[in-house]
Amino acid sequence: MGDYTAALEKFLSCMNKSDDSLSEEVTEALSDVCDALKIGQIKITFYKTIADEKNNEGNSMVLFYSGDVESKGSVSRRFVNSVGNVAIYSLWRLIDTKMWDDEELSRVLLLAETLYIYNGRTRLLKIADRLTYWDEGLGMWNMKYFMRHVARVINEKKIGDYFGIYFNLKGFSVINQQLGRDMGTEVMRKYINGIIEMEEDDEMLCRIGGDNFVGIAKKKRLEKTEAYLSGKDVMVDDNYSVSISAVAGFYVVNNVDDIKSPDDLMDRISAAFHMARRGVSNFAYFDEKIVQYQIHTKWVEAQFPNALKNEEFKVFYQPKIGLKDTKLAGAEALCRWFHDGNIISPMEFIPVLEQSINICKLDFYMLDHVCKDIRRWLDEGKNVVRVSVNLSRRHLTDTNILKKIVDIIDGNNVPHEYIEIELTETTTDVGFRDLKLLVNGLQSLGISTAVDDFGVGYSSLNLIRDIPWNVLKLDKSFLPDENDPKEEEKSIMLKYVIAMAQSLGLECIVEGVETKEHVEMLKKNCCYLAQGFYFDKPLPKEDFEKKM
Repeated sequence: MGDYTAALEKFLSCMNKSDDSLSEEVTEALSDVCDALKIGQIKITFYKTIADEKNNEGNSMVLFYSGDVESKGSVSRRFVNSVGNVAIYSLWRLIDTKMWDDEELSRVLLLAETLYIYNGRTRLLKIADRLTYWDEGLGMWNMKYFMRHVARVINEKKIGDYFGIYFNLKGFSVINQQLGRDMGTEVMRKYINGIIEMEEDDEMLCRIGGDNFVGIAKKKRLEKTEAYLSGKDVMVDDNYSVSISAVAGFYVVNNVDDIKSPDDLMDRISAAFHMARRGVSNFAYFDEKIVQYQIHTKWVEAQFPNALKNEEFKVFYQPKIGLKDTKLAGAEALCRWFHDGNIISPMEFIPVLEQSINICKLDFYMLDHVCKDIRRWLDEGKNVVRVSVNLSRRHLTDTNILKKIVDIIDGNNVPHEYIEIELTETTTDVGFRDLKLLVNGLQSLGISTAVDDFGVGYSSLNLIRDIPWNVLKLDKSFLPDENDPKEEEKSIMLKYVIAMAQSLGLECIVEGVETKEHVEMLKKNCCYLAQGFYFDKPLPKEDFEKKM
């Protein structure tokens, strides 16, 4: 009784002195009361109206937590204020503790009522704001708050003093894997706090979710922000640090009339961010080029459904050549778009389609048309070779991808040995597992698989050690030329990658072969499959058939 009374008096005193029922001092005093009453958790659920309560459209936040609680050991008190706000306080008993007796229960309910009274309308609305606008994971504002904050800055005619930014922390999934998610979150918090500490006036950084953030800051801080996002060492402990950098899109507000709403700002920084992700540099600024790209993107997205329906996409076949006899040894199916009498380059539409599941629709379209061609060639008695078809990594999230591939192949009555599926590496742990699962499934059905563009991006030895590929396709960047200062280095790398692949039982092919010297180099290193302009460019179906 003494412990409870003393704890309650301290708690009431702290509440009287503080405007913030979530402050550290109040929370500590509340903890003492909860210890005395064997309370393990207190949660508040807030509804702006009674109608919202009926529709279960509210927000919840844990006010106190000290350990595991009894799932059925809880009591709740519901309060409605004069303007119709509803607050429900739920209190749980610590696990492995006795049921509250009548006196204890009355004290628990009194605590709920005390919390409500002291919170009052003003404090309760602060809590509601925090529930709606606060990211508990990192202890910072969220996207909803950012949009509200930007709206206020726009209304006050101050937005012209700012730049907007949208950024993503590069490779943070790897840091989470190395350090564990809890430590990874702490490292992220330290890095982000370094930016927040620089904030002035109405500058604001908010978390969208995961490792993505948006913000506005004064133009004078643009260079400093760029430098920070370019790379910063963050201490994990006294002996170990990690380097964190970001991919970012910027928009410097030079004309206030261009930003009439928060959505206008978000559209521009989002467009710049996505351009940065596709570009050579980690940073991109919204400009006229991005405007034109946005227009082009919308045009491609609008045209795509009818183009697919009208079969404007044509399959071109680039031969793969056996270097021992220079005969046709296979082919890669490549897409060309014929629209209104023009050929649209793959670089103009593939990156756009890869932003959505449209790329998956195109991949299946290509696989189906390749299978139809193979079936016809077989029926005509042609000397059919294996054809490889590219699949975007977006397919990896589709749990039915293996069935869809097989249904298309079998639906066209094509023997599995005539199809090869080309896939690129993935940088995430989950993506790697999905990739391995798909390759294993294809292998079990006798469908060949190739890892495409090995040597580009984040390819690792795990990619070819842990996944049972049939073919390793080396990117042309492995091929040196006489003007390349790293010619000797590339020759050594090429030699050992080919040897490694062959020792693992993989068929090795190099793409981008353009000169006789390239051919001789491959022969010298015992690689006898090649693809490139030295032999043939991608050919229309009719020209490729002549090669057969």
